[in-house]
Amino acid sequence: MNAKNVIVKNVHQLHNVMSVQYVINVDVAIFVH
Repeated sequence: MNAKNVIVKNVHQLHNVMSVQYVINVDVAIFVH
């Protein structure tokens, strides 16, 4: 149970990092244009 919660938390953290990176890329693209 705890192991599963840790895995889920790590997946959520990874998703958050990817989302932030995506937003940064979009902001840079808009700024460049």
